[in-house]
Amino acid sequence: MRNMRRGWIGLALVGVLGLGVGCGGSSGNGGDDSSGTTGFTAANLEKAGATGNETLSTGYSLAEFSQKVLLGWYLDTAEKTAARAVALPVSGVCTSGTLDVAFTDADESGDLSAGDTLVFAFSACRMTIDDEDLQFDGTVTVTAGVVNGWPGGGTYTLELGFSFQSGFSVSSTDGSSSLSGGFTYTESSASGGLSYQLGVRGEHLEFVETGDSGTYTTRLSDFSFVFTFYTADEVYTAEADGSVYDSDLGATVFFDTTTLFRGTSDENPSEGVMEMTADDNSRVTLTVLDNTRVELALDADGDGTPEQTVEVLWDDL
Repeated sequence: MRNMRRGWIGLALVGVLGLGVGCGGSSGNGGDDSSGTTGFTAANLEKAGATGNETLSTGYSLAEFSQKVLLGWYLDTAEKTAARAVALPVSGVCTSGTLDVAFTDADESGDLSAGDTLVFAFSACRMTIDDEDLQFDGTVTVTAGVVNGWPGGGTYTLELGFSFQSGFSVSSTDGSSSLSGGFTYTESSASGGLSYQLGVRGEHLEFVETGDSGTYTTRLSDFSFVFTFYTADEVYTAEADGSVYDSDLGATVFFDTTTLFRGTSDENPSEGVMEMTADDNSRVTLTVLDNTRVELALDADGDGTPEQTVEVLWDDL
């Protein structure tokens, strides 16, 4: 998914999220802004398209982060079962900085299974996530729900809960954001490894950015992201559903994938439809035309009939 940029901290660092909500002034302090609108308009239609792009990107970055740290821990400690009861450094995940993991084997099975916990401690750990160079600091607790097999062994199913502990932060050259809340990460493979799926779902995940212009809070609620990869023909599908709130504008946008996004290899999606609805029931529908163009349709009064459509390039979102 080549053009889904600024994934992990894209929501928070954009400040107003790239949302097509609000065209009035902002307070710059993270509070509600009564002077701004809370709907989609012709003036901010293209920004609305960026919302869909950022949303998919954030979901994919969360999934890629989860997969990378879990697999890195498992591969690095596969031959050190007896020593995994204490915090151990994990190599091969951070390009600089450190990652230590404490594994609590609740059933003493000698391997990760339902009910076990992993505590990941990041210290200036730099990783590349969705083509972003990011630094991670803080602690994440992971609780195993379902562990049926493991990647590399054909068919498998994983379901693990991620919880960000107080003080967890992600930073880049653009700024930094603290995270709270969590999500459930799922990973599975079917058809003997011919396809695999990554998923992230949750009820609450909050990003708080503090910078020179103030403090901003972005909150994902009742969200679900699912990415499926077909290895033989290098095709992927993606979908995102849920809502996102931005404190600077006091606005919530609900997003719903009505047609799966589909693409090939690392190209942009070549098909897919996402509907975004703002607080005042105004709507923008993002329809993929091909892997270079999308159509944005504005229904400002929410009556089901678009008043305006524009065609834009993926690279402009």
